[in-house]
Amino acid sequence: MLAALSGFGDPLAAVHAIASSPLGMHRHLTLSYAVRLAVQRRPAVRAVGGMRELMESLVALAGPAASLEDAVPWDPRVPAVGVFRGRPYRLYPGMLERPLASLRTAELVAQAVDPALRRMVGFGVGDWVEVCLMHIERVVEILAPAWPVAGEPEVGDLPVVGTEEMRAAEGVLLWTALGPEATEEHRKALEWGTIPLGRLEVDLRMMTACFGTAVAVSGPGGARYALPLLYVTEGWESGIAQLAARAAARSLRSQQEWLRIARGEVGKLLHSLHDLPPADVFQGPAGPVMLIFYGRRHVLALAVAAQIGPGGAVRKTAITPGVSIPTDAGPLTLPEDVEIVWVVVTALIGTSFIGVTEPVAMISLEDLAWIVKTCERSDELWAFFHEQVVTNTDVQMFGWEPVNTWQTWRANGQALHRAGLPPTGIMVAPHQVGKEEWELAGRRAPLEWALHRLGLPPVNQLAVVMSEADPVSFVCADRTAWALGLLDRADPWHGPLFAEVLRGSMPSHLVAFAFDMVGTACRVTLQLRDETTAVLRACCLDRLVVEFVYEDASGEPLTLEDGEGGEGGIVIRWTSSLQHPEVENPEYVQRRLGELITTALLRNCGNDQAAVVESLAAWPTTTRVLAVSAETTLNKALDMRRPAPVPEWAVSQANRQLGVHLVGSGQAAGRRDHAESRALELEVILPWLRHQVEEWFARFDAAAVLRRAAEEIEAVAFTRDAHRRQRANRTQMPPRLSETGDPVLEPDGESPLVKQSAVLATEAFMGT
Repeated sequence: MLAALSGFGDPLAAVHAIASSPLGMHRHLTLSYAVRLAVQRRPAVRAVGGMRELMESLVALAGPAASLEDAVPWDPRVPAVGVFRGRPYRLYPGMLERPLASLRTAELVAQAVDPALRRMVGFGVGDWVEVCLMHIERVVEILAPAWPVAGEPEVGDLPVVGTEEMRAAEGVLLWTALGPEATEEHRKALEWGTIPLGRLEVDLRMMTACFGTAVAVSGPGGARYALPLLYVTEGWESGIAQLAARAAARSLRSQQEWLRIARGEVGKLLHSLHDLPPADVFQGPAGPVMLIFYGRRHVLALAVAAQIGPGGAVRKTAITPGVSIPTDAGPLTLPEDVEIVWVVVTALIGTSFIGVTEPVAMISLEDLAWIVKTCERSDELWAFFHEQVVTNTDVQMFGWEPVNTWQTWRANGQALHRAGLPPTGIMVAPHQVGKEEWELAGRRAPLEWALHRLGLPPVNQLAVVMSEADPVSFVCADRTAWALGLLDRADPWHGPLFAEVLRGSMPSHLVAFAFDMVGTACRVTLQLRDETTAVLRACCLDRLVVEFVYEDASGEPLTLEDGEGGEGGIVIRWTSSLQHPEVENPEYVQRRLGELITTALLRNCGNDQAAVVESLAAWPTTTRVLAVSAETTLNKALDMRRPAPVPEWAVSQANRQLGVHLVGSGQAAGRRDHAESRALELEVILPWLRHQVEEWFARFDAAAVLRRAAEEIEAVAFTRDAHRRQRANRTQMPPRLSETGDPVLEPDGESPLVKQSAVLATEAFMGT
């Protein structure tokens, strides 16, 4: 083995290059034996053989464990960024399934156990993770430029390493020196993760990391040799579990705090859903249970099971239909026909198993975070868990993480299956979420760094992200609306930034206009990237923040305030009359902003004003980016709120129910044409549909249905009349404009809204 390694040069550098390379990390189990040999720093011997001979000798040592190398990890060339304690870090995936989720869990665990750990060992989980992340970021910065641009390995492929990678690896043999920002806790954490050379052993049991919590090896002369990135990534995650278990074993408060934090995190995730129905909290003997009502008789009951250390059991609180239970809002009586779907959210650290004896759906805290992040409607949670616990209780599900079942459910029309006859079992493909989450973190890397530079919270802590395209628009938790333009996405660390922020209160009828206005200057500067970059450099700025503040005053609608804004930028005051000049003189806002921003920059530009003057001249030549139409009765009628679309899961359920009916009616599978098809529709399908409609309408009061039908018919008549008026007066009224400023001409026929309203009104009337 040493002879084969010597053919690449320094054996330790060769191991670092091979194990950290995108084309070699998939052989991490067998390469761990080469790591143990290389860190001994034995002198190189006469080179014999190459990569094939090296891997054959390693496979012989690893034995059956080599067959566990059955997956290819995520591509480390993706510049994925994770945020820990408010600071973004370039990540290396190693063999972690979901590095971003693991990082968030580590931050929550640190909040629970670090007070106890610092008393015991002098450092906490947070310090341990930060030490590893700082080293990983520095090593990736050195190795990444030498990684091959293209190529992806397959399972079992021989590693491929280039000369440039070998040369770069010579600079990462030692652990990165701690910088001046490091604390005594960081130093103690690094000492804890460093083991003597003679104690480095390979452990290839499936549930542990190759080298446990070891991330470095102490060598002669005080040298501290770093393990390759693969094993550092494994080490920091393994260390979290061991440190947390140590704290929980000696401090009951740490265990209790972890349960409290997990429950709080579940509450934050669920309440981040914009359409979550009101929830009641029932304090049962096994802890609080959140009851979410979807309508009168569908209840999603969520409980949290948090555990540090060995496995435990989950007890389901007894809640039966028709009973009255005490909640935080007072007594609550459940309907007799209520259907309750139980969900247990698990937050397990170092726990090998958790026992459940009741029919419940189980999901981890990390998985719930992804589900909440990717669902479009909160009732999708009910539909997904109901299908698992009730609809498909007899279907065998084969898969690893439940969150991959969610991915399959979404991709299949929000259904696990839509057949009349259920399948015996469903195999769910693994690694779906991990790959998507890793690539998303890579795409968001420039945004994360820009937010950090502006002192703003990371993406996952923003209240709403309205758009991730240029410019990025979002709302922070303090209700400030932002637009952010990255003028140089290749350099988000130091490149020029242009941002706009809307602060303070304003009349409610101006909120929509204000949200449209924020981002106007960003869109113009993105069209003038070179000119804007030159202006900022001339003014010795790497960013400019334009702050909009509403003012209830008369006079000029947009004015420049003396002094700097709260973000070190400029402050522009706007009034309620701003919308009228824009309607009467399109491009007023865009042109006026250019004048005010240029005036403010001239103050800081000194003698070098040429670039600023050039920017002022180029601003009016850009494409129009803000379009505002008059708030007339006609336009309000055209913008009537449409009925909520039917959720996809409901369509899938209806298809499945029809399939069950067809199977029950004795229909054989096969194609039907002409007369057979019509007979099937009239004799089998239509009676079933009529019965379903009658059953649903029987639940509603007839008078209420008639009132709703009258409202719908009135809306249809009003909207039809509005279309006629628009066609007659189009030349006399301000047109509705598209985002590019072009008029939007309505067709002469009826609009889709009119047709949809007419259908709804007819259905409601026929139903009575």
